[in-house]
Amino acid sequence: MSVMPLNELKETLKTNIVEVTFTKKDGSERVMKATQDLDNLIPREKHPKGVGKECKNPNIVSVFDTEKGEWRSFDFSRVSETKVFDTEKGIWRSSLLS
Repeated sequence: MSVMPLNELKETLKTNIVEVTFTKKDGSERVMKATQDLDNLIPREKHPKGVGKECKNPNIVSVFDTEKGEWRSFDFSRVSETKVFDTEKGIWRSSLLS
């Protein structure tokens, strides 16, 4: 299993769907298909209404869950695997850089 670095994950989320596997606070494992791509992947009615408040923990990542159709967040320190969908090859990869 592979986890891309936090800075790479944040950049990748801006233009792609990333499958993130992480441990929730209750100890259960969750797999989420997530994005932050407001231009192409998040419906306009789901766009943030305002600036919101900034989280003080730099490991908390806010994303749009493409399967639930809602905004969610996860703690990067609890992530066990990340995969990004390579649209050119039609496959999930550990990184678009690899």
